[in-house]
Amino acid sequence: MNAFVAAALGAVFTGWGPGWGPGPSLVLLGLAVCCQRASPRQRNRLCGVLCGLLAGAGWGAAAVQMGLAGWLPASLSDEPLTVTGVVVDLPEHDEHGYGGLGRVRFRLGEVRVLGDQAGDWPDPGDLWLTWHAPGALLAGDRVWLTVRLRPPRGQVNQGSFDRARLDLARGIGARGSVQALHARTHQPRSLTARRARLSASLAERLAPWPRAQRVLPALVTADRRAMTADDWGLLQRTGTAHLMAISGLHITLVAWLVWRLARGLLTPALLMPGWRGRGVRGAGWASPARWAVWPAMLAALGYALLAGMGLPAQRALLMSLVLLGALAARQQPGAGRALRLALLALLLGAPLMVLDNGFWLSFGAVALLVYGLPGARRANRVWLLVRAQLLLSLGLGAFAAWLFGVWGLVSPLANLLLVPLFSLLIVPLLLVGALMPGAEGLLALAAWLLEAGWQALHGLDRLNPALPLPVGLMPVLLLLLLAVPGLAPHAPWPRWWLLPLCLPWLWPASDAPPPGGFDLVVMDVGQGQAVALRTRHGLMLYDLGPAWPGGDAGRSVIGPWLARQRLPLRRVFVSHGDMDHAGGLTSLMPQFSGVSVYSGEPHRLPGTVPCLRGQQWWQDGVLVEVLWPVADIPLRAPNNASCVLRVRGRHGSALLTGDIYKPVEFWLAAHDDLRAEVLLVPHHGSATSSSHAFIRAVAPDVALVSAGYRNRFGHPAEAVRARYAEYDIPLRVSSETGMIVFPLRGSHNPAPLLLRERLPAAWRPDTAQW
Repeated sequence: MNAFVAAALGAVFTGWGPGWGPGPSLVLLGLAVCCQRASPRQRNRLCGVLCGLLAGAGWGAAAVQMGLAGWLPASLSDEPLTVTGVVVDLPEHDEHGYGGLGRVRFRLGEVRVLGDQAGDWPDPGDLWLTWHAPGALLAGDRVWLTVRLRPPRGQVNQGSFDRARLDLARGIGARGSVQALHARTHQPRSLTARRARLSASLAERLAPWPRAQRVLPALVTADRRAMTADDWGLLQRTGTAHLMAISGLHITLVAWLVWRLARGLLTPALLMPGWRGRGVRGAGWASPARWAVWPAMLAALGYALLAGMGLPAQRALLMSLVLLGALAARQQPGAGRALRLALLALLLGAPLMVLDNGFWLSFGAVALLVYGLPGARRANRVWLLVRAQLLLSLGLGAFAAWLFGVWGLVSPLANLLLVPLFSLLIVPLLLVGALMPGAEGLLALAAWLLEAGWQALHGLDRLNPALPLPVGLMPVLLLLLLAVPGLAPHAPWPRWWLLPLCLPWLWPASDAPPPGGFDLVVMDVGQGQAVALRTRHGLMLYDLGPAWPGGDAGRSVIGPWLARQRLPLRRVFVSHGDMDHAGGLTSLMPQFSGVSVYSGEPHRLPGTVPCLRGQQWWQDGVLVEVLWPVADIPLRAPNNASCVLRVRGRHGSALLTGDIYKPVEFWLAAHDDLRAEVLLVPHHGSATSSSHAFIRAVAPDVALVSAGYRNRFGHPAEAVRARYAEYDIPLRVSSETGMIVFPLRGSHNPAPLLLRERLPAAWRPDTAQW
């Protein structure tokens, strides 16, 4: 079982397919050779391990390929399709639609393609759709739509999540927009419609308490649509965001409470003298503890259904059913074996769940408690609770920080306060109050407790010093070895000897460039631009990416990347005021305290200072010069106001050009020596720029383009691609390569890092194919 689980986890998470590479094959070959040299008993065990590995790897690889088979074929991308399906989750309504209209985003399940294209996509996955229209769309509706779709594709950056991987895990086969609604029928008796009505009713009853109205529906129906970015930020900084997911903590608690209640109610009846002798199985069959399992199972199942059977709810339900089933069968498999059985059941039923980070956090939390609290039955309960919170905050907190880029010292104390508050008080009160009409007093008490807990979180957050984020998995593994005795029970040294090995975690990043060298980092932010300059002891930003309704690149890409660098930010440049270059300014401005922000259009960007020719700065032996704009030259086109920088180090230079047009290129070529090893191509590769004269003047070794995948502007233009190819200059486009890290460090320069190439996976298909 263990071999199957390990192989299936590896096969799915690494995206193994038919060409899984030499690594797994060599492992299996080595085991086969060992079988030949082992004793008969050892040979039987090794053969079992080998069969488990083969079966697990085959099952995982098959699951990945079946998941990819549900993705939209390349031939149907951006083509109008007529489809029918059911709105299977709670639709998200907001005011970010085109032309002042509202917008609704929803998941469409049970999808069928209609018309002549049905044969081209016979087994579609679910669709994630955006509809820019004021019309109401309800959960549970069956709709007939004309849509334009694209297959899942994520941006690939250091420190931010890959949306394509998450889409594969959740069964999303395409994303797109609704072009027309042809018909709609409401299904009021569907589970999704019932959830929506319960959530709306609960929000209406909680109207006197605005914070509770936003937060508490998440604990009953997993409706987190009303929660704000500030709410999530507070929860993430204090390490309590897991409380908002209906997962093991909530479902197991409900099952345990119902089991205890049912056992208490059944005990007087089942222990009556006339009852104990009935039944062929005797008194053991009439055990109150065994009979109480069935209502506990129903309660766990009902709560998971209320939560919409999301991935965390499915995981928690499986684990609860395994434990309750073992109790009903009078088995004591042990917590560790029960955990492995639940993991096996999950992998057999839905192996792609392992691509969701929540899977690792959910099972990781339970595994930490199972293996990290030996002798839990004999321990003092208060001390046991404290140890559990420290264990989760150190071990799981470090892993979550590595995944999400947020971690603080107050996490153990915040969880110590809020986990009992939510588990023992708020959730039971809320469930009873939500399901019982007229129980307004219970809802009021739950809202008051939430407000008290929220104020405590704000107080802790003000005292919360941020910890350095783990660089790589090694610090996480070290903390786990320190915190979990069960992971290293036979170590020949005291576990506290591992503490010195964590000291490098506090040091500056070891891969920083040498003095006079620098790394140019072009982030994959879609149709926009975000560039970073990393020197020996500091960072510089050039452009902050695009903004879109409900988000921006500053929050989703640049901020997480900055958090992992552990280097101070020295200065920021926003080339000009267009939102594809300045979109992240608002969300990042709080991090720019004490840092000067320069722009070619300060009148459009409050809080910035002018960027003018002649300004220059030294940073760790690297010279940063402003070549454009010139103060006394009038400009008509806003793009021509872009701040143009030349960055010179000991081992090469780079030219950063914003969105300048050809007239500015001609002026620069006439007034400056523009030669540079790296050129950031002007205006995302538009035909308005990259003149022959400019390319000859710069003569770069490589040209980098920041542009979105299949963007509506056609950037980079085919003529521009041909122009650079004419001069034998390689052109790297961020949407095709992922994040680009170009080091200028001397004769021993590492090769440029193209993140899609460095981290291949089945859910990142070749750009030419898609």
